[in-house]
Amino acid sequence: MAPEIMMFQKFNEKVDVYSYGIVCWELLTRHIPFRHHSNYEKFKRAVCLNHERPDIPPECEESLRVLINNCWDKNPNKRPSFTDILMELDDVIIDVSIKDIVGRKFWKTFYLHEEHVLYDTFENDFFQFLQTPHTDDMKSSQLDNYKLNKKCIRALLSRTSNAETDNRSYVNMDDFNRFLSFFGPLKDPAETPWDSNIPETVRILLQKPYFHGDISTGQSVNLLKHRQEGSYLIRFSSVEGFYTISQNSSGKVKHLRLKREQNGKIVTPNELIFDSFEEFIRAQQQLVFPCPGSIYLSIFETIDDDGTNGYTNVPDDHDDNKH
Repeated sequence: MAPEIMMFQKFNEKVDVYSYGIVCWELLTRHIPFRHHSNYEKFKRAVCLNHERPDIPPECEESLRVLINNCWDKNPNKRPSFTDILMELDDVIIDVSIKDIVGRKFWKTFYLHEEHVLYDTFENDFFQFLQTPHTDDMKSSQLDNYKLNKKCIRALLSRTSNAETDNRSYVNMDDFNRFLSFFGPLKDPAETPWDSNIPETVRILLQKPYFHGDISTGQSVNLLKHRQEGSYLIRFSSVEGFYTISQNSSGKVKHLRLKREQNGKIVTPNELIFDSFEEFIRAQQQLVFPCPGSIYLSIFETIDDDGTNGYTNVPDDHDDNKH
């Protein structure tokens, strides 16, 4: 109930805006507002005269904090209209859905009012946002990597619609956020060359024979349980920003969760830090044989002069043959 109603003052539709702010707080915290009050008169005095409001958690996104505070402003004339609220919610939804700061900027620039978009549209906009030059202006090696980068990102983000009559592919905001949590941060294109941004990180990892991406614990067990001891694979964890390394150890499949920091370093549960997955693997004597079967390696297949399939060359500093 808005203060002006409790005070028996004139009121308008802004009382509903006040209530909306309280409801947003309830959704955010999952708590009952003002539950520490047991005396109505003291409660009324606190809210109406002292302008007490529920405490907003410090971890709340700033755009949502501002919206809630504006909704329960003591001055009804300063509270936003619901038309304004709807417009602000577009920003809020992106802020709470996409943690990566530059990723938010990208989504707001192109899809402020959308939660999912056609994948082909996303792909064009994403590489435009990264300030990718026209293909005619690329060197041969850059063009090859650019084409592979596009295929890799499509393999990770493209989702077919559930509608029976729609066979187009889409990307949604939640998947984009998860993608950035594993490979980010997305670097500011104004400060980072297009060929040194997140697509390069994606391509380099998907090129690894040990990387199996978005498979479940059960699938990893099925892949490894009948393989020789020392076989291993790396996959996405169910926790954003974490990876899991699964390995066959004495006939049993064991799993270890690894955190990938935004600077690309790999951190183990006992807080050992490695510069890359390669450095971590080299430090583990029991990790010997990358588990075959990665669905991503087909992206890198080429046709050799003799007509057989081969893989594109992996740069020497990312060579995994020794593992």
